[in-house]
Amino acid sequence: MTDGGESLRPQEFMGEAEEILEALGSDLQAAEAEMRGGGVRIQRLNSLFRGMHSLKGLAGMFGRGDLSRLAHRLEDVLDRLRMGECTLDAGFLDLLFDAHERLEALVSGCAGEDAGLEELLGRLQAALGENKGEEAAAGVAGASDPQGPSPPVGLDAALLSSLTRFEEHRLRAALAAGVPVRLVALRLPMESFDGDLRSIIGSVGEAGEVISTLPCYQPDEAVDGLGFQLLVAATCSEEELLARVGRPARVETVRAVSDEPSLAPPAPGGGPVDPPQTSRADDDAGPAAGEAGGSASVRVDLERLDRIMNSVGELLLFRRSIADVARRLVDNPATQVLGRDLTRATRDLDKRLHELQRSVIGARMVPVSQMVGRLSRLVRKLSRRSGKEMVLESRGGQTELDKVMIDRLLNPLIHMVRNAVDHGLEDPHERRRAGKPARGRLLLTAAQRGNSVIITLSDDGRGIDAETVCRAGVKRGLLEPGTPASLELACDLIFEPGFSSSPAVDEVSGRGFGLDVARREIRALNGEVTLRTSPGVGTVLEIELPITLAIIQCMLVRAGDLDFAVPVAAIAETLRYRPERTESIATSPVVRLRGETLPLVDLRRFFRLQGGPDGPPGYVVVTRSGERPLALAVGDLMGQHEVVIKPVGRRLESIPGIAGATEVAENRAALVLDVTTLTAEVQRMSGAA
Repeated sequence: MTDGGESLRPQEFMGEAEEILEALGSDLQAAEAEMRGGGVRIQRLNSLFRGMHSLKGLAGMFGRGDLSRLAHRLEDVLDRLRMGECTLDAGFLDLLFDAHERLEALVSGCAGEDAGLEELLGRLQAALGENKGEEAAAGVAGASDPQGPSPPVGLDAALLSSLTRFEEHRLRAALAAGVPVRLVALRLPMESFDGDLRSIIGSVGEAGEVISTLPCYQPDEAVDGLGFQLLVAATCSEEELLARVGRPARVETVRAVSDEPSLAPPAPGGGPVDPPQTSRADDDAGPAAGEAGGSASVRVDLERLDRIMNSVGELLLFRRSIADVARRLVDNPATQVLGRDLTRATRDLDKRLHELQRSVIGARMVPVSQMVGRLSRLVRKLSRRSGKEMVLESRGGQTELDKVMIDRLLNPLIHMVRNAVDHGLEDPHERRRAGKPARGRLLLTAAQRGNSVIITLSDDGRGIDAETVCRAGVKRGLLEPGTPASLELACDLIFEPGFSSSPAVDEVSGRGFGLDVARREIRALNGEVTLRTSPGVGTVLEIELPITLAIIQCMLVRAGDLDFAVPVAAIAETLRYRPERTESIATSPVVRLRGETLPLVDLRRFFRLQGGPDGPPGYVVVTRSGERPLALAVGDLMGQHEVVIKPVGRRLESIPGIAGATEVAENRAALVLDVTTLTAEVQRMSGAA
């Protein structure tokens, strides 16, 4: 390590590096799609180059030598590509995807020995050597392939001196290809120029290529705003170009002739425009045009947000204490007026605290689309290695989840994708025989449902073969020989630890772990996963998760002398306990409710609690984990509260059914129930009985 940056700010490095890698991965996938459509846009290559330049600088600053070496080599490769000096074909793109995967491993610290890095660097050097001497990238849309010498150098000297090496290359390429090049001069308000400029560049870029954005100095102090010149290569008419700018502007055509007068048009509002004072540096990997003005966001460490959330939880606890004092004052005739004033103040405090709470939760939320790029690249890799054609599509990517949950959800989804590729999707020949498209389809969707987010991963493959799965279950001792096969039984079996029907271990699956790991990790997030399948049609895995783990709405109940918090999202209904509704089936208590038989658990007996009132329970809380109901017998209901879940000690964390603890009053805590694991434990105990 060459400096102390990494050791001093590791979270800053990881956060920024992962953000850059995610953008690079998205650009690579977009480049592959553009290649299939006819050619990669030059803007895409330029974006890749800028991202790699940023990653190289970040790695150097934090002393990450291997990462810096690879990023530097890739920067050279991308520079050659965008300058039209080598060809971007399918093989070269595969190499860039491999390099991106290696970058991810280097950032996360999971990279192996240096031999793998040296081999990759050698492949990149060999690829550059094979392309040496080529004049244009055949796979790049808009790149020139001039038949003859470069255009005359008679362009305006002031204009040329303002351009970077890459911008001059794009200008000459456009002129050589016969694409009209125009200078668009405009003036933007000082207070909103950054947003306005981004919007204009985006709109104009849809009709052509914005080669450069040149700021213009205006000595006339009577003219308000900032002046800019856009150098645009586009085949559209001047009228359409001005319509896309959407504000007063001047347009002048650029011609490659030696006797052309100065190209700099007058600025709107009069007065000559001095040549832009910018450097003609070769290293033009700074921010993209239109990104001036700084970012409107700031990266905040999740630990800081956790501390703020804990403080908000404590304030909510103090607010409840103040509300109790206000009620006692109102009940006393001598202090009623003071009590009412305090009650009103408490209501205002409650409103402000809830606003603060929503703001902190909102700061932790990120879109589900953050996972899509990683999964899409995984599908592409698995497609290449398995020989199956497939694509991952997504919907509802704007749906938001807690950042911590997004990070912890990625591994379960990777397991599910691998399982779908290995067991679900057929090879192209089998799909054609079944009347399906040769390319398989995976669909990832996300949607909010109340206080939960539903994420589904579906495929249009062969579905689950109940006979095959049940035979594998018998072979592994999970089923008795002769057990009738059924889809319901098969769907349960594939979640068993270590279960796999894959005959061999390969790059995709058959490693002895899979959906059982996915379900365990999802349940650790207070979520549940269910599976549906139709033979010959496909399979759907559905994950239900709370929006955030930071703070949840709970119903407080009392059992014995302890308080428990039951997540409201898991509660179906509450009712008074009636002995006539209860009975026993095979020594296991159940409750009858509208024709449905529900397992009944008395929390006092389940947790072997001492103390509290004797006699029958007072209430029944009906919960549901997926499709599985469970009735909880409790002594009393104490109302709903928003609680911050905190970890419990080692003595309690191994007890099934306990998710954590929370404070509910001064010097009083409640255990937060994990309904999913509690339901599973009750079913296991009933089966054993």
